[in-house]
Amino acid sequence: MVAPASTPQPPTRPTPGALLLGEVAPTLLLPGTYGEESRLDIRIRVGTGAALAWLPELVIAGRGCRHVTDIRIVLEAGARLVLREEVLFGRYGEAPGAYRQRVRVETEHGPVYDQEFGVGPAAIGWNGPAVTAGRRTAGTLIVVDPDLASDGAPPAALCAHDTALMALPGGGVLVSALAPETAALRRQLDHAMAHLLTRTGARSCGGGSTQHAARDGPQVDDHADCHQP
Repeated sequence: MVAPASTPQPPTRPTPGALLLGEVAPTLLLPGTYGEESRLDIRIRVGTGAALAWLPELVIAGRGCRHVTDIRIVLEAGARLVLREEVLFGRYGEAPGAYRQRVRVETEHGPVYDQEFGVGPAAIGWNGPAVTAGRRTAGTLIVVDPDLASDGAPPAALCAHDTALMALPGGGVLVSALAPETAALRRQLDHAMAHLLTRTGARSCGGGSTQHAARDGPQVDDHADCHQP
């Protein structure tokens, strides 16, 4: 369980080189003893020419939770980023609590991605066709690499069913996915990450180890439907 908000910590700051961050287990969000809202604020600045791959494990929005996550990432000149996030709407057989997440990514030229996502009792219509369409889990993959700006449109081959693909300004790709369960969601995102990291020569992910981990996941149909806004 994530504790109520405390004093913000200094931002993580990868310096020139590459940093891979991961977790060993999912995060389960549960209601606090006194029903207070929990909050997680993360501030990251990636230095000039550095690369950050942040691959946290699944977040589970358990019934009755009240939680907000706010992630802000600033990329200095020539910096690269791989960010994957996944959320499950409640444990088996239960509805989710109130969960809200905002992710903002900026480069030296301004914001390239800023999205807020909410599920649960406070998010009207969250399980309707315009948001999750009744799926149980959702995730995104963000890859920012200046070299992608000259590569043209992202490859449709990396898409699977219930997946949307969007180019980000200045060299980047956003993959958004929905799935009925977490294993299918992870396969979709792993498949997309393997294609994108091969395309960028794995520079964004901190070397071959992350690319290898992505390729170890089961593959999905390369010819499945994909929406490119």
